[in-house]
Amino acid sequence: MSFLSKELELKKFIYSKVIKKKQINYSTILHSFTKVYNDSCLKCYKRLQNFYWIEECNIIIFNIFWCVFCFTYNIKLTMFLCERAIMLFNEYIDLANHTFKENEQNFTINSTDVKLFIYKRTIGPIILKSQTGQYKNKIGQLKQASILIKLILNRIVSNIINIYSKKETQIYLMIEKHTTYFLNLIPDILSKLYRNNLVYSLDISKLNFADETQLIKFINKMKYDCELTYFLYKLTNKNLQKTNELITILLEDTDSDLIEDCFHTKKTYNAKKIKYIQNNKKKFKQIVTLQL
Repeated sequence: MSFLSKELELKKFIYSKVIKKKQINYSTILHSFTKVYNDSCLKCYKRLQNFYWIEECNIIIFNIFWCVFCFTYNIKLTMFLCERAIMLFNEYIDLANHTFKENEQNFTINSTDVKLFIYKRTIGPIILKSQTGQYKNKIGQLKQASILIKLILNRIVSNIINIYSKKETQIYLMIEKHTTYFLNLIPDILSKLYRNNLVYSLDISKLNFADETQLIKFINKMKYDCELTYFLYKLTNKNLQKTNELITILLEDTDSDLIEDCFHTKKTYNAKKIKYIQNNKKKFKQIVTLQL
């Protein structure tokens, strides 16, 4: 990848990868974002074991992902440059850390310097263009969904670090276990919601987990509630206003005791979700019948 070190060559490389808007596959964007954001969390913790630097790397990855994608519409290039940024970030911090230690100095690296270094070697030559029409709306909705995912994954990682603070050898495995589960369960259904202008409401400030059981139940409930939101949307004949009016009230009245505290596989998911989903679908139908 040494050919990408020079700004002119990097510019030529990026410009050569721009694709047409009509080639965008909107259904895969959010999953790709979650995957690379997940990789950022895992690789940073594995190498640096410091939540502050995980957050700093995640900020960089978020900005690079949307900057590159909105410029090129090329998800493969976007993922490539994000992965490159993760590698450069870890190498930069790790090298600086060792340098300070060897010189017996405190590790006080400036995070702004790190960001400028990474941006220059990934998106430095990009000149952003304004989005218009349906592309702006669709991409904008997915970006809003990615902000929610970013906040949730940050919370998951920080909570796991706190839960397993006395068992440091387990932290990486637990982060990998739960963020990968989130990746497998949430982005696709969330993408379906946001591409239809449906918003999933969540108070991030209350997102704290005392143990692994609560964390698993949260991910399962989020999956179920996203499915119920889309079900309500179809039940109201895709009436966006009516769906938004009803969904928050309806979800607050669901029975959380029916949410499992175990991991689903693709084979077990449909069987496990039946009670919670079906019970609430019946209730939704009754309420919607009265409302419409």
